[in-house]
Amino acid sequence: MFENSEGFSAIEIDIHGDRECAQASGGIACLVRSLPAGFGVSLSDPIEMLGDINDVRPANSKSLPFSVQAAIRWTRQRQRPAGLLAVIAGNPPEGSGKQALRGDYLLDFRTASDHLMWSEIALMRTVTLVDMFWHVHHKYTYDAWVVSATASDLGLRESIFSKTRPEVPINLSEHGLQVQDAMDIVLDHLRLAQSKCVSVSCAQEPRLRCYLDRNRWEMLPSGSIQERFSRPLCHPWTVQASEVFTLLSFHRKLFDADDAVMVWMHTIFYATYISDADQVIPHGMVVVSRDAI
Repeated sequence: MFENSEGFSAIEIDIHGDRECAQASGGIACLVRSLPAGFGVSLSDPIEMLGDINDVRPANSKSLPFSVQAAIRWTRQRQRPAGLLAVIAGNPPEGSGKQALRGDYLLDFRTASDHLMWSEIALMRTVTLVDMFWHVHHKYTYDAWVVSATASDLGLRESIFSKTRPEVPINLSEHGLQVQDAMDIVLDHLRLAQSKCVSVSCAQEPRLRCYLDRNRWEMLPSGSIQERFSRPLCHPWTVQASEVFTLLSFHRKLFDADDAVMVWMHTIFYATYISDADQVIPHGMVVVSRDAI
């Protein structure tokens, strides 16, 4: 992922397994991403296409050919610009030797049953987020939030939740906490921040803007449970340039039969954004956590 001629890294199209709906709700038809009439993404550079498949067959199995198919509708008619935002939580600091813009972090269930990852974010442009969704490894993610408040407002700079390294999640079990306890503490701080804004004018309204729909599972004919796309519960809002907001991801095993002990995780918040009709905006922005830079 490289910087384009607009000065940003961008993801124009992004499809993961958690974009597919349950069969009764459309199945793979949900993989299509479309914009309202009159809106379009103006591409600045040639598109690179990447595809992965998780091959879980035994070692030394035969080569498994696979292909990636993409369909793109385009026009030369002028459209109101839109773009795709990808916000990555927990990205390691520059110069750490780890792959840039990856955002992977490790959940160690040998030492903790409950984990929390959080990151502060600030955008370089003023945009309005209108269509939001998440990518996480769902079987180990209870919920994920975007809150228009700073980490300090939410109590995340206090000793229990403070981080020594941006890519290392908080071990909640070490502090005698479960996911629900952490959520309650954060919400208490959010309510306190909101009450302060009643008497003193705040530059931004502290508010829970987006969170996962917890009913996002489908029972397959094999008897296994698979995560499926279910639109998260989100409120469109205008994010001012340099305004700080916070991503939080609450992790634990959601299925008791899972015997995994160490799981690689990433939390990525995606949103389609627009701006004023006459304002030029980048067609895509990949943003890493503010506390990691």
